[in-house]
Amino acid sequence: MLSRLLLGCLIFPLAVQLSAQQAQPKSQPSSDSTDELISYEASNAPITAVLQEYEKLTGKTLIEDSNLMANAVPLTISLPHPVKKSQLIRLIEAALLLNNYALIPGPGENTMKVINLSTGKNARSEGVRLYTSPEDMPIGEEIVSYYMPSIARKPS
Repeated sequence: MLSRLLLGCLIFPLAVQLSAQQAQPKSQPSSDSTDELISYEASNAPITAVLQEYEKLTGKTLIEDSNLMANAVPLTISLPHPVKKSQLIRLIEAALLLNNYALIPGPGENTMKVINLSTGKNARSEGVRLYTSPEDMPIGEEIVSYYMPSIARKPS
């Protein structure tokens, strides 16, 4: 009985390490060009691996929530053919939002906060930017607040 338990303790960490190695996303080296075609494959990748790839692609620093790994599920992003760097960034942002991870602009221009919405946090309480004009709103998958003033008209 004890030998089975010890064998299980030795095999389980090895299996976890092997599955973590298999889950690492594979991408081609990237440059600063947004027209460059990039192939990307993340099969059952942990959220941290996807976020590391996002940091490399965007050059932004991510500030991660302490509850980021709570209820975390592996992410799969599979591209049938190479895509432009800007499109890959949007695809990763969409996959994160679909899996309850929100990217919120951080305190600096090159920083983003990452929070796990499935832990009950409200993205709006984390400093979401308020926009008053649709032209100023960012392109891509980002949670924002939008204020549209009402125009009062006199009844005719």
